[in-house]
Amino acid sequence: MSPIQIVEEIQQAYVGLTVFNDGYVPIGWCTGGGDSFFLRFGDNGETMDPLFNVYYDWINTKDINPLPEQAVHVIWPSVIEVLEIAYIWR
Repeated sequence: MSPIQIVEEIQQAYVGLTVFNDGYVPIGWCTGGGDSFFLRFGDNGETMDPLFNVYYDWINTKDINPLPEQAVHVIWPSVIEVLEIAYIWR
């Protein structure tokens, strides 16, 4: 995702604008299904390590303030590992 696409996801896309206030920031998406991947930032601005996906269907049908754990799926436990694997595969 480019910086412009990140801002668009936060301001215009359903899941992005819904979960941003809970600290989730989109960093990429799946080219096949369009699902966004998120990092989560804590109150002190530090990232929480896992790479997340947020279930669109759960958000569409439930009260999301605050975002419940059931709506979030850990894609990979370490963002650093994802970046290392991506670097190796380039």
